[in-house]
Amino acid sequence: MTVPPRGSRSPSAGRPRLSRRLFLLALAGATAAVALGALLRARIHRAYELDDSSGVGELEEATLGAVAALGDVLMPSRLVGDPEAQRTMQDVAHELAREIPGYRLEFARAAALLDAQSQSRHGLDFAALPLEARRALVDEILRPMLQASPVGRRLRRLLPGGQEIARLWRFVAQGLLIGFYSSPLGWRLVGYAFPPGACAGLADYQGPPQPAARS
Repeated sequence: MTVPPRGSRSPSAGRPRLSRRLFLLALAGATAAVALGALLRARIHRAYELDDSSGVGELEEATLGAVAALGDVLMPSRLVGDPEAQRTMQDVAHELAREIPGYRLEFARAAALLDAQSQSRHGLDFAALPLEARRALVDEILRPMLQASPVGRRLRRLLPGGQEIARLWRFVAQGLLIGFYSSPLGWRLVGYAFPPGACAGLADYQGPPQPAARS
């Protein structure tokens, strides 16, 4: 009988053998992880897309009321109650809903979210709240998302209601703000004397007009 030399090892000694069953389980686990990652990425990505299939159209009165009430929160305080500012914000909402597929649905979703949050806290629809209560509610809804790190924002979108909050900021609030400050009124607010496309020359767009020197 031949005894193997001391210190020698068989090729398989000390190595765990990977059975076919373990291999299939590991493969299934890896496949599930990839599928789960793809699902999470798809859910996050949907928070950055408009639903083009929902089309365009007019806003319902209740939706417009909630969007206009949100516009009061977004515009500068000194303009709240100003007829031109309110008309401008409503015109922006109407234009987005009529011309960009998906925006009518986004405004309806935003109105539903704001009304649901307002009803749960105050027993009133969002548009019926006093301005300060509306400001506090919008701040409470958006602050955790906006103050989170990029990774934290992605994770928050996976929580219940996270996508709706992300869409409220990305599409509705930002859409209203961009449209408002692109209007003639918005340009006057930041110091330009001429609305877009109506300047007398390129020099008018080099910067806001300087205050007149005192004599």
